[in-house]
Amino acid sequence: MEKVFTSNYFTIFEIKEEFDISQKKLEERYMQLQREFHPDNFFNSEEKNIASSKINMINNAFNTLASPIKRSEYLLDIKGINTTKISQENLKEIFLIQEEIDLMNEQEKSAELNKLYENNIKSLKDSFTETDNKNLPSTISSTNLQAIQKAIFLLKYIEHYKK
Repeated sequence: MEKVFTSNYFTIFEIKEEFDISQKKLEERYMQLQREFHPDNFFNSEEKNIASSKINMINNAFNTLASPIKRSEYLLDIKGINTTKISQENLKEIFLIQEEIDLMNEQEKSAELNKLYENNIKSLKDSFTETDNKNLPSTISSTNLQAIQKAIFLLKYIEHYKK
């Protein structure tokens, strides 16, 4: 079971390195790992400490893979692709969206933000589907990479705006 604890979150959960993953499988594997490595299952302090560090890794991996934003960033990051770059064009689009949203009432804002969120999740899924994830970064087109970076940026903005 030690092989489970590599630095690759997809390996920990025994799922393919893809954007479109089964949330059900992720959750089932999470619960299995939680039961198996919970520190209360161990008796001596060294075993408890090892189990605690494994549980921390499991929790970090789960939180990353469960979030479409974090999962897309992680998927690109493990392939050596920078996700922090944002174009001036994308920044301008955010400002325009913000201006439009600021003019809306609360009900309209909520509906528009939900629509933007869903559209950008779809954009991420489509962009990753068109890319051979196993051979990233060589198989990602600059158009897909820009679409992914834009979607990640917009999704982060929407999450921040909702808070």
